[in-house]
Amino acid sequence: MRDFVLFILLVALLSGCISNDEVDEYTVDEAVSNGDIVNSLGNYYNFDRINAFIDNVSEGIADQIRITQYTIEGDAIITDLEFDGDTIKYIEDSRRDSYSSGDIVEDEFISIEKIELQVIDSSDVFVEISVFDADSRKLVMRYLKQ
Repeated sequence: MRDFVLFILLVALLSGCISNDEVDEYTVDEAVSNGDIVNSLGNYYNFDRINAFIDNVSEGIADQIRITQYTIEGDAIITDLEFDGDTIKYIEDSRRDSYSSGDIVEDEFISIEKIELQVIDSSDVFVEISVFDADSRKLVMRYLKQ
């Protein structure tokens, strides 16, 4: 009987270590073939969609994009932007990033902006995409202009 109780406790303990929040790996190839805007360590894919999305927002046309950025370790951080004609829903999923909080963060914004920043004493230009509401700014992504 004692062995049976220990077995049950062991099973309960081990089952508590299994997370229901685990998500599948999301490879660069999958992201690119799904049409995501991808930044994988300076390799950029489908970036024409950023400008189209910004244009659609400025014209009040509903649109959505997914931006997938990869960490040095190869972990995907996925950001969805969904514009309904009035507001931009921001959803960031960092559950695949082993160094993040592993949360899904949601917020709403009213505008999007693309800013180019010249690096001093360099020919490099960084581009920042940010979303805004009345009180705050959220940086969505920063990349080196090609």
